[in-house]
Amino acid sequence: ALDARRFDLDDEDARAELQQVKARVAKRARLGRPERIDRTTVDLPFDTRQSHITHVAVANDVIVMVTADLMLRVLDLSGAITSCTLSIANALTMTPGGKSGKKKKKNKRQSDSAGGAGGGSDSVARLIVDPLGRHVFVSFERRPVLLYVLLRPGGARNAEPMHKLVDLVDAAKSLGAESAPVTVWCIGFNSNNRFESTTSNVLLGSRAGGQIWTSRFDATGANGVKRIYTIPGEKQPLVGIAVQRHREVAHDRQRAVVVATPNRILVFTGYGTPEGILSTYVVESLGRP
Repeated sequence: ALDARRFDLDDEDARAELQQVKARVAKRARLGRPERIDRTTVDLPFDTRQSHITHVAVANDVIVMVTADLMLRVLDLSGAITSCTLSIANALTMTPGGKSGKKKKKNKRQSDSAGGAGGGSDSVARLIVDPLGRHVFVSFERRPVLLYVLLRPGGARNAEPMHKLVDLVDAAKSLGAESAPVTVWCIGFNSNNRFESTTSNVLLGSRAGGQIWTSRFDATGANGVKRIYTIPGEKQPLVGIAVQRHREVAHDRQRAVVVATPNRILVFTGYGTPEGILSTYVVESLGRP
């Protein structure tokens, strides 16, 4: 609005108009100075100088953090959940689907995927929280397992929340032991789910191989784990996945499964469940393979 090139400055009226515009803008700036914003300071229950925050996720007034000492720390600003912590290093010593400290002989696939390191020797790759702020998922750089944490109201302060270690390939009974390990890189939550005790069915996108899985998580761990689709020739990680109504048309239940990679977005359209859509889909690709 103040670009002088839009005015003929050789014209006296144009110069006067420009001065009026400048005066109005200056007055508006004086009157519209931002006022002091009240801010709430939350004292973190740990010393960030000793162990800094490496990952953070926020949903529904719940702040979930991972610190450099491999601790999962939860703060609930609404007060519905008491603050709690969980040692990720200790959780990694669990047998997938079992209890902490329960030892089981590793098969070749597990040993190779762990890179020869001990169970607790790893770093966090992804931290994901569901929209209700009750279900937390942590995946790792080397181990192809998923740490699932259920946050429930009540409980003693700083008590460990319920948690399970999940190996998708082991949990999927229909797959053989020779299946490639899977690292979860993204999760698509059910937007219609209103139950805090379960995630309902969710979609899990893999770090490699273009794999899409489905499962339901609750206090018992992962249920109904199944690989439902593999994107042909996909070598990039799946960085985002979601299910939504594709068209707002009366009596039209067409839906879309949207999958994002670093290079493109794939939109699978069809009817029914995500598994049904991916088995009989029409796909639209935006971007480069």
